[in-house]
Amino acid sequence: MTQTEVRSRRTRAIELLEYVRSVLLAEGERNWLSGIQAVLETLEDPQLADDEALARAASMYRGMTGGPGSFSDFFIWRDTVEDRRTANAPFEAAVNELWETLEQPPN
Repeated sequence: MTQTEVRSRRTRAIELLEYVRSVLLAEGERNWLSGIQAVLETLEDPQLADDEALARAASMYRGMTGGPGSFSDFFIWRDTVEDRRTANAPFEAAVNELWETLEQPPN
């Protein structure tokens, strides 16, 4: 993987985390907000090289998403099933893309 591709992955992960953070804030979810913020700050750290920032962020995010009671259990609540599906579809797509972006091997 070229340095440009790694930089692009880092940038995309930041964009996705900013979206996830905005959804958490909008939904009043505070349990996972600090973890998402910590992963975001790691990716935004100018002292870290792109590959190091991605590796650290992946490790942090992985810790949030495994096991019962994890971030992967979060969903947007709406009164009807159809409204929940509609509200959650873009959020789930972003979370899935974030996972793939962070877990992509460096080469």
